[in-house]
Order: sequence, then structure tokens, then C-alpha cells
Amino acid sequence: MATVTPDAIFQVATGFRAAKHLFVANEVGLFEHLAPGPTTLDTLAQRTGVPRRTLRILADAMVALGFVEKQGEHYHSMIKFFLLAILASLILKVLHIREVSL
Repeated sequence: MATVTPDAIFQVATGFRAAKHLFVANEVGLFEHLAPGPTTLDTLAQRTGVPRRTLRILADAMVALGFVEKQGEHYHSMIKFFLLAILASLILKVLHIREVSL
């Protein structure tokens, strides 16, 4: 029997948290609203209807994961092509549906 280490538990937990952040970012339309170009947090909050503080936490999590880049006060998606962003959105929705049904 394999020994479970704290490192293994930490890796699973952080992977789960990263996936949840990604699902939420997709759910609120973060990538769709960033697709046209760099956008400020205030503009994103208006477009998504998500409170600014909550959106900052989410956008910064996406920066840490490498899906979004922040330059000064502007966030922009690292997913360069709009169709790729749509495909990623569809994949995430399918994965979320599978997760909920499990």
C-alpha cells in the first residue's frame, strides 16, 4: 500500500482550488469580457455584475495560474484567440456538468 504524504494531499487540494477558480472565472464570463482587449477591474465588475473585491480575487487567481495577465491597472486574457476562449468555455462547462453529476 502506498503511503499518503502531506505533499500529495496539498497537491490535490491546490489543484482542486485552481480548478474551482477556473470554473468560476468561466461562469462569470471573465474570459469573454477580456477577449476584446485589456480591461480595468472597474469595467470588468460593471460588465460581469460581480462585486469589485470578489472579482479582484478571482482575476488575481487567474493571473497566478497564468490564464490572465495584469499590466498596471489592466487585465487581459492570455487566451489570444476569441474562438479558443469560446472552446475553453465549452470544455469547462462540460467538465463542470460532469463534476456536478458525480
